[in-house]
Amino acid sequence: MLATDAKAPNDDAWAEALAAAAGAAFRATAAMFFDADDVIMGCCGAARDDAAMRAALQAAAARARASALGAAIFDAPQGRVMAVAADGDALAVLRVHSAFTRSETTAAAAMLAAFARVERKISRIDEALNASRREFALSAHLAQFGIWSYDIASEQLTWSEELFGLFDIDQMEQICWERTQNCIHPTMRQKLVDAVERLSTKGEPFDLELLVNSGAANEKWIRMFGDTEWRDAQVFRTFGFAQDITDEKMLRDDFALLASRDYLTEIANRAAFTNRFQDIINQTNFEKFGVALFIIDVDNFKTINDSFGHDIGDRILREVSEVLLSAVGAHDVVGRLGGDEFGVVTLFPSDGSAAPTAERIRTLARRAPTLRTVNGGVTLSIGYTEISDVGSSFKHALKEADLALYEAKRGGRDQACKYNEAFGAAYSEREETLQAVDKALRAEQFEPFYQAKICLKTGKIAGFEALARWRCPDRGVLTPGAFWHAICDPRRSTRISETIIEQVIEDVARIKDLGLDPGAVALNLTEKQLVANHFVEDFVACLQHAGLEPSNFEVEVTEAVLLAQNVEAIKSNLEGLAKSGVAISFDDFGTGFASLTHLRTFPIDIIKIDKSFVTDIETNREGLAICNALIQMAHDLNMRVVAEGVETARGVAVLKECKCDYAQGYYFARPCPIDEAIEALRADAATLSATDAENVA
Repeated sequence: MLATDAKAPNDDAWAEALAAAAGAAFRATAAMFFDADDVIMGCCGAARDDAAMRAALQAAAARARASALGAAIFDAPQGRVMAVAADGDALAVLRVHSAFTRSETTAAAAMLAAFARVERKISRIDEALNASRREFALSAHLAQFGIWSYDIASEQLTWSEELFGLFDIDQMEQICWERTQNCIHPTMRQKLVDAVERLSTKGEPFDLELLVNSGAANEKWIRMFGDTEWRDAQVFRTFGFAQDITDEKMLRDDFALLASRDYLTEIANRAAFTNRFQDIINQTNFEKFGVALFIIDVDNFKTINDSFGHDIGDRILREVSEVLLSAVGAHDVVGRLGGDEFGVVTLFPSDGSAAPTAERIRTLARRAPTLRTVNGGVTLSIGYTEISDVGSSFKHALKEADLALYEAKRGGRDQACKYNEAFGAAYSEREETLQAVDKALRAEQFEPFYQAKICLKTGKIAGFEALARWRCPDRGVLTPGAFWHAICDPRRSTRISETIIEQVIEDVARIKDLGLDPGAVALNLTEKQLVANHFVEDFVACLQHAGLEPSNFEVEVTEAVLLAQNVEAIKSNLEGLAKSGVAISFDDFGTGFASLTHLRTFPIDIIKIDKSFVTDIETNREGLAICNALIQMAHDLNMRVVAEGVETARGVAVLKECKCDYAQGYYFARPCPIDEAIEALRADAATLSATDAENVA
């Protein structure tokens, strides 16, 4: 069987048949190819387009489409035998060799149709694969993405063109694993060697970030991935990719730095500081070294920040961080834990102490230009704990350092204090007290006790000071000394004060209803109350609701309150109280460094001379001189004076000689419940009536 017009079959031949089926000039395959086993390989040739041929072809095509084989034969003009294969609208025509039977010709045509369909699919797949390869190559080039492959049997390593570029190697150079490893920075080379070994022997994939050993000025980082291909339960090929991740790593490093740095001081933030503390604990040889955790607080920072502005405040915080960095070693850790609180982790010899570091911090702080000059000098309070056990946690160490810091502040600030176990006991006591006070507030166990204030001219009760007492079911009546921790806590002290004020208003209303004159009852307010926006309006409204006049009350403030952070809000509220008719008294006068300034700044009506000046006034010449001077100054400023802590008749006589207005102390009366205070007022009123009667007689 001889083929004519031999030509390898391709998709173009089928395309011509498609074109013919669409009505174009008819060109169709007209011969078949066979291999040595008489298997049809293809067909070629051409047929003339004439009316007779077209009619015969159309009839045969209809039969072919209806046939299960998709093919049919027909007698063409001029005695030729032809076959047609149909695939939808596409047709292929072939001329049959005279030795073929009609059934053989039909089968051959069907095989031709199937063959052509497969050829078309393969051609399209090849084209798609080639396009995909081109796109992948372009993507790899744009992404700086290189591919490698290693044949285990031949020990042949192959690199893509991009991989040569990643490692800055000439493409003509012979590549092997040793050469690849030498491309990696020495500090990371062994990591790659071990990963490749495990990949080849155990089939363990790897995914590494490696620093390239490049001569370039800038670092280059790559991500290198490796995997395996198995055959017969053995690794026969390894492959993978490498990609330039320099920009990505720099970006990640920048983000990591931002996430671990304090934005203002550029030292470690709290999270990073905590992690570094634990790293140091885990890595320290405690036979040779101890670890110290310092907590450093800027004294009165809020007041300084509010008074001098945030720019100065920020400058102070930055300078504190510089002081701390200068005071410790390069391997120690300095961090800002929040606000004006800083932390330091440092090592010290196991036979030594961390105290020199604390002193070095304080010395450098005194020399720092901003800290030295702002507000007469900014000071630091320092609490620290020494750790000698690898099992210590940051939470536990921080608690100890915080307790030491609390003691440093309680001792007057501007000092360093080392933790000892007694602080822990004090902390436990404080927590127990606070919990007990919370319970007592819920049970309404707080009430006011009243200490009389005596007019030294008449000897009569001129008013009272309302003092908080805790009527504890187990311990009896407790003074503030028993719950001092709650007094120092802003939230709890305010709740106690509010409770006392509510009861005082009720008690004063009761006294008035009995026809007695309570005089002016002094109330102790907290800083939180005095900075509240609507405190004056709310307080006056409560008095009006109870039918009381503001003149029945005084508000006592201490210098600690007047030195508080929101001084303008406090001043505004005190002025509002004064305008409403409430008297303002300055408690513990003479014990602070700025008392005279406060007399000019705030609407003070009364000053209360601290009992430290009044005690032994009859024998203490210095105390007498101070009291005399304070009384004279107050009178010159149109202020009244109350002497606190009066306990002897001689002391009363001396105060009268000094022309003091009022006195308060155990000599006259101890603090008492409301019922006893009412009885005292009744007795006072009865004495006054008797005196008036004698005068009339």
